[in-house]
Amino acid sequence: MGFDRPSAVQIHLRTHTQEKPFVCPHCEKTYPSSTNLNRHIRQVHKVEVPNPGHPQT
Repeated sequence: MGFDRPSAVQIHLRTHTQEKPFVCPHCEKTYPSSTNLNRHIRQVHKVEVPNPGHPQT
């Protein structure tokens, strides 16, 4: 299995270590990646999270 980015390796390794360093500021639930955290915030708390890869309109 190959990874195209070092961050992808780090995220994958967290599946083995159970490390969840990203904490929801609304309910303190933890996630292994910022992507998972942001999805949670949008879906559960109904708050828009800025996407750093896309400019805001």
